[in-house]
Order: sequence, then C-alpha cells, then structure tokens
Amino acid sequence: MRAKLAVPILLVVLLMGSLLGAQESAPNNSAPDASAQVPSISADRGDCTAAFDVLDDKGKPVYQAAIHTLIRWGVAHKSDLTVSTNYYGKAEFTGLPNYSKKPIQFDIKSGDKQRTVYFDPGNQCHAKYTVELK
Repeated sequence: MRAKLAVPILLVVLLMGSLLGAQESAPNNSAPDASAQVPSISADRGDCTAAFDVLDDKGKPVYQAAIHTLIRWGVAHKSDLTVSTNYYGKAEFTGLPNYSKKPIQFDIKSGDKQRTVYFDPGNQCHAKYTVELK
C-alpha cells in the first residue's frame, strides 16, 4: 500500500516544483528599466530643479555625459556636484537654491565636447535644458 501512495505523491511534488519554477523565471514587466530611470543628485539647498537632455550634433542622446556644478553659499560653504546622463541622455539636479546672487553654472562634458549652461532660480525655479554637444 505504501508503494502505491508514494508514486502519486512524488508526481504531485514534482509537478508543484515545476510550476513554481516556471513562475519565478517569468519576466516581470512591471519593474522599470534601469536605463530609463533619470539619474538625479540633490544639492539640499532649496526647492528648485534643473533637468537636462543632452544630445550629440546629430540629435541623438549622449550616454554618460558628465554634468557638473559648484554651488556656493555663506562665507565658506560649497557643494561640488556631478551627475552623468542615462542611456536616453537625461539627468537632473534637485534641491537647488531658490535664490542665487549669480546664476548657477552647469558644465556639460562628453569626450572632447563641452557646453556651459547658466541657471537663474530667481527667473525659473524648475528649468529644463536641451543641450546639444558639438
């Protein structure tokens, strides 16, 4: 009698195991693609933001373009920030100051190509820039 029960139980266990394995290997379409997430860095100085779309001279996104800024406040305080663009040429700075005596300079560089963009939070607190590197 034991031998007759062992075979069906073994089949049920194997069938359950194969079903669970199939569920684990199925792709999860709800997870965001890592390359689609916009790299972001915060200056922790206010509520303003600057978003960048970096393109080459043919209008294609530039991957891993470095965007750098140096934010100064007070007598001897500064934040030296750099973020690189994702596969789609996008990156952003958050937490930028709401006020600045001088426009904040952003240097965008990829290889031997470079551009500079100036951000004035007093005129536009949430700026978006499309930068073409030539």
